[in-house]
Amino acid sequence: SRQSLRQELYALNMRDAFEAWDKQRADEVRVILHRQIPATGEDDLRTFPWYALQALSSRPPLLVMRGHDGPAREVAVHPDGRRIISVGDDGTIRTCDVTTGHPLATIDASDKTLNALANPPDGKTVATGNSTLCRWDLDSAERIDQVAEFETTIEEAVFSPDGRYLIAGSRDQPARVIALRDKTVRVLETNTGNESFALSDQGRTLTAVCESDDGCRLRSWDLATGEIVEDVAPEATGAHLAVTTSRPGYFLLAQDARIWLQCSTEETSLARRSSPVPAKIIDLALS
Repeated sequence: SRQSLRQELYALNMRDAFEAWDKQRADEVRVILHRQIPATGEDDLRTFPWYALQALSSRPPLLVMRGHDGPAREVAVHPDGRRIISVGDDGTIRTCDVTTGHPLATIDASDKTLNALANPPDGKTVATGNSTLCRWDLDSAERIDQVAEFETTIEEAVFSPDGRYLIAGSRDQPARVIALRDKTVRVLETNTGNESFALSDQGRTLTAVCESDDGCRLRSWDLATGEIVEDVAPEATGAHLAVTTSRPGYFLLAQDARIWLQCSTEETSLARRSSPVPAKIIDLALS
């Protein structure tokens, strides 16, 4: 039937699009994707990989946000979608306008490098980390409290969506799930290399790229029980960052100067990489 032929053609076109992307032929990718835009009255056969490739192969204008005295170490999109929050080597928390890049506010938080930044679920409170994990009020620029001390540098921190927990991990220690009400701690065995945590499934699942005895792993835990629910070797060997997407089971991974789209389930593992960016990727954030 015509519908079956369209579906077969779609599958072939997507294969060709991914092959073109692997060869860094963005223009060819866009031409192939354009063929799958449905005509009036036709069923739309496009799935998540089509939209992912469209986003990766597009060429939005590059916006440079300046202000830090030295490298920025972590970035996050504020929940209002209009601001970018960042921390860096200068020990400051900076907020910039997402459309213009203009600086909006600066908090002098530390005389040491800030490596970790947790985005505020309530739009008001951020958490930062070096060897000390602290919470800050964005509006008053005042420190709220000191949450925890780590023996080594905190590489990543993330709030649970309800704001009740703060998950943090250092490079050489397991991740900690800290209840903010009473500061009780639960430990997740993440081994080392905790540079990226991502929450999914309405905050019930935590995913991290970490090092284990088996090498680099993309590992997910049930936050309620602490049990590992997924543990795979990412195609991007040596990946150090992971960001969840709106599609369950799909992640963006960063490896050096490339971004990978990885889909992992118990049955399959599929990854596609982007063209290199000008420098090593230190952090990723999705609006």
